Amino acid sequence: MGGFERPLLEAAAIRFVHHDEVRAGPLHGVNPLRALVSVIELTIGTLQALLLVMRRRPRALLLTGGWVGLPVALAAWILRVPSLIYLPDIEPGLTIRVLRRFATRVAVTAEDSAPYFRPGQMIVTGYPLREEIVAARGPDGRAQAQTHFDLDPARQTLLVFGGSRGARTINAALVAIRRALLADGLQIIHVTGTLDWPEISAQRDGDAAADPDLYRGYHAFPYLHDDMGWAFAAADLVVCRAGAS
Repeated sequence: MGGFERPLLEAAAIRFVHHDEVRAGPLHGVNPLRALVSVIELTIGTLQALLLVMRRRPRALLLTGGWVGLPVALAAWILRVPSLIYLPDIEPGLTIRVLRRFATRVAVTAEDSAPYFRPGQMIVTGYPLREEIVAARGPDGRAQAQTHFDLDPARQTLLVFGGSRGARTINAALVAIRRALLADGLQIIHVTGTLDWPEISAQRDGDAAADPDLYRGYHAFPYLHDDMGWAFAAADLVVCRAGAS
C-alpha cells in the first residue's frame, strides 16, 4: 500500500489485523528494461500469491484492477478460488482485459460493458456511492454545503477537479481565467490534486494577499474525500475530466 490509499486509510483510522503483499509491476507503457523487471516481479509475485492463497484458503477474491492483482488472480484461478472483478469504467483497460480471463464474474456499472466479457460473466451492479455523498443530496444539502465551504448563497458556484492527483491541463486553464471568473461574480471550489497543489496554493496566497476581497470567493484544496459530497451539493456547474466515477 504505497499509493494514495495509504493516507486515506490512516485518516480513516482503519486498523487491519494483518495484511500481505506480493510483488508485481507494469508491462504496458514502460521501456523494455522496466518490462523485463516487471516480468520477474510478476513471476515472483505469482509464487508468493500461490503460497498465500494456499495458506489463507479464501472463499473468494475481489479485484479492482491494477497489475498488483494479476499474480493473485492467477493464483486463485490455478487453485480454483472464485473471483469477482469490479469495473467502474465502461471499457476495461489493459489490466482488466488480462484479468477477465481468470475472473468468475465481473461487476460493471452499465450494460454498455457487455461486449467486453463472455456471456454470463458480467453482472450490472451500478456505481457505489459513499454514504456522505448520498446524504449531501438531501433537501437541505445545498444550504449545508454553502455553510460548510463558507460560500455566498447569492453567487453561483463552479466546482473544478481532476482526480486525486489532479489534471494539469484543467488546473492551468482555470488559473488562467480565475481572476476573470471571480470578477464576474462566480465563486470557485478548486480541487487541484496533490501534484499541482504546492504551486497553485502559493499562487493563491500571493493573489489573495494582493486582492483579498476578490479572492474570498476562491476556495482551493489539494484533495477532498469526506467533503466531496458537499462540494457536489454546492456546485451549480462542475468542470472535471471523465474518470471512472
